Amino acid sequence: MDVRVVPSSWNETYGRVIDEAFLHHRTVIVSKRGGMPERVADGKNGFVFDPDRKNDLYDKLKIIAANPQILNAMQENFPAVKTIETYAAEVEGVYKQLVNMT
Repeated sequence: MDVRVVPSSWNETYGRVIDEAFLHHRTVIVSKRGGMPERVADGKNGFVFDPDRKNDLYDKLKIIAANPQILNAMQENFPAVKTIETYAAEVEGVYKQLVNMT
């Protein structure tokens, strides 16, 4: 797999699926819905498409098909990503702090 496409048609919250793609050095194409576009810099480390615009996803895929080397360039711009273990430990720490506040 060279590209992970997340074609959600509803307002997703921030998704770990994007981080997983970055962790595995895969470019992502996400729909312009919810929190997903906040993680992807369009044209820099992935693509954001408008699911309400006919052929927008197709156009993004066409860019990659015509210029496959763009994927290597995008990998250089992937953001830092926490592993699931690190993320889970942080969430657990916050939870424990909140429980101890009562």
